[in-house]
Formats: sequence, C-alpha cells, structure tokens
Amino acid sequence: MTEIPTPTPPAEPTPPGRISTVVTMDGGRELHAEVDQRDMIRWDLTYKRKSWPASTEAPFIFQAFLAWSALTRAGDLTLTVEEFFDQVISIREDGATPLGPTPAAAGPGWSSRSP
Repeated sequence: MTEIPTPTPPAEPTPPGRISTVVTMDGGRELHAEVDQRDMIRWDLTYKRKSWPASTEAPFIFQAFLAWSALTRAGDLTLTVEEFFDQVISIREDGATPLGPTPAAAGPGWSSRSP
C-alpha cells in the first residue's frame, strides 16, 4: 500500500481576506488552495452564465468552485471545473477536521457513494 505524504502546512499564517483550504481529490491526493477575493469575483462572473444556483442555494457547488478557482489560478490544477466537481472528495479549512466518517472509521462496507 502506497503511503500518501502528509501535506506541508503553509510557512506563514494565512493573510487576512484569504481562506486556506485543503482539497482531497479522488485517489487521496491533497492540494492546498488559498481562496481570496479573486476567486469570489470569478464566481460572480461565472455562476449565472453556467445557469448554476446562487451560492446560498448551492453552498457545495460554491465551495468547490472557489477551491477550483484558487487551484487553477495558482497553476496547481488543469482540470475544468466540471472535471473537478467529479473528482473532488472533500474540501476543508486548513487545520479543520474533515466532516463525515473516513473509510477507516466507518468500518467494513463503507462507501463514499452510500446515501
């Protein structure tokens, strides 16, 4: 079994106005994203054109879009936003505990696709 290296935290604290997040992709790869105002502006310019609901009506689409925007802006990701939606497993603030059970904690038969 291949061990996934522990992500290195940012060298300095997150500056005000930014949200430092850890994105886990299908397969376990973790990426660090620094979401800021540029990503929120990109959301404002995109969601109506894509016929997506407002951020308050679809908070998970909003959260995933912001992470995708920050990662692509930083050059850490080349996926389209739709490809990212299909491959992202979790997004959390850096230092926060992920929501929901992990496969190890859930026990045998656990599936991330289970209702």
